[in-house]
Amino acid sequence: MKNKSKKQIWAWMIILAVNSLMVILFPLVFSQSINSDFKWYMMQQRQNSVSRMVHLTYNAVEPLIDQLKNDEISREEAIERISGLVRKMTYGDEFGPNYIFMSTYDGIMLVQPYEPEKEGTDQWLLQDANGKYIIQELANAAKANPEGSFVTYNYYIPNLSTVEEKLSFVIGIPEINAYIGTGIYMESNYKMLKATLEKQRITYIATTIFILASFLLYTRALLRNNQRLQQEIKERTYAENNLWTVFDTIHDAIIIHDEKGRLLHTNKQASIMYGLNCDDILNYSIKDITVDPVLENQWIEKLNEKIENQGFVIFECKSKKPLEGTVLDLEIALRKTQWSGTNAYVAAARNITERKRYMENIHRLAYFDSLTGLPNRAYIMRELYKRLDRCTDSCGSGSAFFIDVDNFKIINDTHGHSCGDRMLIEIATRLNTLSSPNLTLSRSGGDEFLILSANASRKEEVLKLGDQIFSLFKEAIIIDNISFHVTCSIGIVFYPRDGKTVEELLKHADLAMYKAKNQGRDKYVLFDSSMVTELSQRTELENRLREAYKNREFLLHYQPQIDSESGKVIGIEALIRWHSDSHGLISPEDFIPVAEEMGLINEIGMWVIEESFSFARSLMDKGICVSCNVSPVQLKQISFVDDVIEAFNRFGLKKGSVAIEITESCLVESFGDTYAKLARLRDCGIMIYLDDFGTGYSSLNYMKSLPIDVLKIDKSFIDNITADGIERHIVKTIVSLAREIGLKVIAEGVEEKAQQTYLTACGCNAIQGYLFSRPVSESEVLDLI
Repeated sequence: MKNKSKKQIWAWMIILAVNSLMVILFPLVFSQSINSDFKWYMMQQRQNSVSRMVHLTYNAVEPLIDQLKNDEISREEAIERISGLVRKMTYGDEFGPNYIFMSTYDGIMLVQPYEPEKEGTDQWLLQDANGKYIIQELANAAKANPEGSFVTYNYYIPNLSTVEEKLSFVIGIPEINAYIGTGIYMESNYKMLKATLEKQRITYIATTIFILASFLLYTRALLRNNQRLQQEIKERTYAENNLWTVFDTIHDAIIIHDEKGRLLHTNKQASIMYGLNCDDILNYSIKDITVDPVLENQWIEKLNEKIENQGFVIFECKSKKPLEGTVLDLEIALRKTQWSGTNAYVAAARNITERKRYMENIHRLAYFDSLTGLPNRAYIMRELYKRLDRCTDSCGSGSAFFIDVDNFKIINDTHGHSCGDRMLIEIATRLNTLSSPNLTLSRSGGDEFLILSANASRKEEVLKLGDQIFSLFKEAIIIDNISFHVTCSIGIVFYPRDGKTVEELLKHADLAMYKAKNQGRDKYVLFDSSMVTELSQRTELENRLREAYKNREFLLHYQPQIDSESGKVIGIEALIRWHSDSHGLISPEDFIPVAEEMGLINEIGMWVIEESFSFARSLMDKGICVSCNVSPVQLKQISFVDDVIEAFNRFGLKKGSVAIEITESCLVESFGDTYAKLARLRDCGIMIYLDDFGTGYSSLNYMKSLPIDVLKIDKSFIDNITADGIERHIVKTIVSLAREIGLKVIAEGVEEKAQQTYLTACGCNAIQGYLFSRPVSESEVLDLI
């Protein structure tokens, strides 16, 4: 019985021991399980916390990364702008303020908001309490997995001397060789929890009451941790609000919508751009703000494929304000994201309406003439380049009409540039009446217009179009009650026959146009290859003429002027000659016009004056006047009169010892200015001869008004004076009128004795011509004297 009782006691003791052991072990096992679960839960929370903040930051800077990829901003500008945005991403934890840091892959700290002295410094060798290189670990993790990596290390708690395990999360930005991240301490309460559980284990061995107390302490710890979690949630919410504040300060509209196009969230700029308040805008969908019908019906289908291929898509589209209907031009960067666990899209929309309008204005200024509204030279050149690229000798040919308004400069000079501008506008308006899909009109510059015809490739078609253009100029242009009868000269080329390049084609059109002007204006000329030969010869002549002036190949011949009554030499005309080493003697009729167009006539003309004045000095005692011819171009020079007077004084010439001969063409432009110049020369003692009278704009008004001394009758009138024709009476009348107003008369080109006899009988003062002498050298003319 005793043994049975003993056994029962032991049994109860064993049962009690087992129960006690279970009482002891169960809380220990239970607490250990809770500790493990809690540590795992806290680890998950902290991992989610740091990764979420870094992902939010990355989403904020991602549009800048996209702009860098699209070459919209430079790498340096991207780093600067991303750094500025990251620096604003701050939040707080139980140890105080926290932040998002940013560093390059090689350890240069770019953003450290609460330790700004470290920014720009090399932190590559920064170690934790165990000697681990922190920055190296973070950089390697970001490079190995740019989408996000966790790194742990032991580091000092801010403002404390204790070391704690710290968890960091980093995301790589390989586009700028940098990464962003944040960290959080694993919390020292883990160790406190371990110590508490150790005490519980000892206490539970002693008494179950202590186990209950420990359980209460454990519960209290859970409540504390729950409070901390609530605080963290509050802080994370605050950080998110800060992030949205940043989004609201972005100048681009941020729109988040689901796969059906329903708007889920927008920033402040989106509401401003669409003229809606922040709440009302969420009642609309993509279809409500889209003008493009393709995007309206296929928004997601059209863009999903591109997004999947490259992660995002950037495109331009037209949008509208739902209430006003105002159309906006937008540039949109779109990518996929997650919103509350469902697929969504984030669109960064930039209003480029003003930029598009500005670009259109730039295009108009670059390619259209501001005066006439016609396409300008840049436009027509581009169009001509395209046509020449498309066409061959047998396909795609056409023609070009190079139009130049005749004597437009005279209209500008006499009536002002305003009148000239109005005339160009009227001409452009008339040319626009020819407008057709096959014609491209343009104002290539000044008074020049260029027309391209795509279908006029045959000669008869071109001539017909040329006649149509001329018909537009037949009716007078009336400006301020003044009628202007304007003509034009047209050079016509066929492309690609007359030019394989734009430069060659326009050069040939220009040659044909100037050919039309040289043939009397008011006509069109079709280009042919002989014009290139003529141009080559002309260019060669210009080059030889420059060399001739440099090499002193010019010389003067002199033709005497004989007194009609005494038969003595009373004057000599200096005539320039060009003796080329390679081409012999060249006539002035061949090279003087070229020299005038080149502008070389000023130098050549001054040389003639110097030489003839020098010769006149040796003849002063003989009472012989030496005259030389002056070009209209030369007379227009501002310094001409001063240069001639200076030479006159330098050679010590007397009044009446020299004369300059001008033609009537000098008087057509700037009559008043010409009169003043001639009067100054005459006042200094230089005589003025009016040469070739009767061949130009002959006017008795010139004879009466101009400060001239001698009238020279052109040879064309002298040739037929011995016949009983009208020239005989014209010459007699000219001589009689000239003598009446006190002018002397010299007859040029006298070759027959009968001509001399008649001129002497008419009262002509002097005779000049082959009857007495051809133009001869200086030594020969001295023998004649």
